[in-house]
Amino acid sequence: MSLLVYLDTNVFDNLVKKTGGVTEADEERLRADVCSRKLTVVASHINIRETLAALQSRPEIAKAQLGLIVSLADRGSLD
Repeated sequence: MSLLVYLDTNVFDNLVKKTGGVTEADEERLRADVCSRKLTVVASHINIRETLAALQSRPEIAKAQLGLIVSLADRGSLD
């Protein structure tokens, strides 16, 4: 059984920028847990809207965040 998790947009931001105590190893562990289906990450329209709102002011970060959301989130949660 997979643990269902919702990550606030700030968590995606910390993962991309490696801030808030988040390391590369943390991201690798998260990705491994998602791949092994120990975790299922769900995203919401709020994650997407907040990230899209940053496109004009921080395009590189926003694009990286969108890519991260898509790569980690369960595809069904993005519908």
